[in-house]
Amino acid sequence: MSLQPPPVSSRLASSNSAAPVVAGPAPAVPRPPSSARPSAAPAPAVPPGPPPISIGLCGATGGGKTTFLATLNTAIQNANLGGDQWTLTARDEASLKFLREREAEVISGRMFPQSTTVTSQYQWRIDGSTAPARTGRFRRTPTARPISFVIDVEDRPGSAFLMDDDASFKITEEGLKRLADASALIFIFDPIRELDRGDVQVRSNWQYFSGLVQTLGMRLGQLGRLAPNGRLPHKLAVCVTKYDDPKIFGHAYHAGLIDVDADGQPHVPADRTNEYFEWFCGFAERHAQDSAPSQFLGLMRASFQPDAVRVFCTSSVGFYTEPGKEIDLHDCWNVRIVDGLPRVRGRLRPINVLEPLAALESKISTGAW
Repeated sequence: MSLQPPPVSSRLASSNSAAPVVAGPAPAVPRPPSSARPSAAPAPAVPPGPPPISIGLCGATGGGKTTFLATLNTAIQNANLGGDQWTLTARDEASLKFLREREAEVISGRMFPQSTTVTSQYQWRIDGSTAPARTGRFRRTPTARPISFVIDVEDRPGSAFLMDDDASFKITEEGLKRLADASALIFIFDPIRELDRGDVQVRSNWQYFSGLVQTLGMRLGQLGRLAPNGRLPHKLAVCVTKYDDPKIFGHAYHAGLIDVDADGQPHVPADRTNEYFEWFCGFAERHAQDSAPSQFLGLMRASFQPDAVRVFCTSSVGFYTEPGKEIDLHDCWNVRIVDGLPRVRGRLRPINVLEPLAALESKISTGAW
């Protein structure tokens, strides 16, 4: 979060040259009119609006952190088509440029953003109000609460979270301070990484999470800022992504963990996301050579307050539906492989991209998810 510096004052410098010796008082130096006096340089303006909520966006390399951000505006516009009233406003040129370029890349170019190689900071203001009459992914209350908040987020390469001395990208001291001072963390959990981890060189989600959590715990402990029970003070949203991938979807559907929403999009009910995450960790360990997924669950529960963690099942691109037809659950992956690279297949329908941000704002502002 950046603070607005105080106004800078200026005075006319007095002359240092020696005055001639004359009888009587020295003549007064005429002051220029106020309109002619040099003015202080204006202080940089801080955009009006609510104070930013600093969020640390974390996750493994190639896990989908940049795609998550790139589809945020699409998620907002889709929510508005369903009766909500949301706006997303960039707070600076870098944030505006990211939205324009990455959104065009995904929607028009049907390409996924490349893995992040440098750290970038973005700020967006999100304003909204929910339509209380509709039911669905957002649970409505009789009177909707107006929402207005600013997210301040850094997108950095995933290797930074390993906290290894030999990592290809090392997080800076300033970056660690920002993560320690953040109000909330979003961890993008990539399940395909766990299923494709036959090569021992492929690190598990747990290794990225562990490096981050243990480093933050040490630093906050040194500052006396851990909770009385030794846990981190952050709110945490764990976004378990890619549940639409064929390697997972059919198994989860037959396990009874996926419903089809009124809009035809398969989703994991909000009150079953913890159950889904536990199911996946067990499913992954039957295909893995270690217990890394369970280690992730244990570390998550031990490092944060129980009521400070919420799990979301997220798909940044949603499910494919052939135009004019109902969804075919046997052919609904919204990704196709072209020349060995993944491409977006059809219309973009992000699932649980806006929701984690709105939920974190609610938890921070009201104490309730």
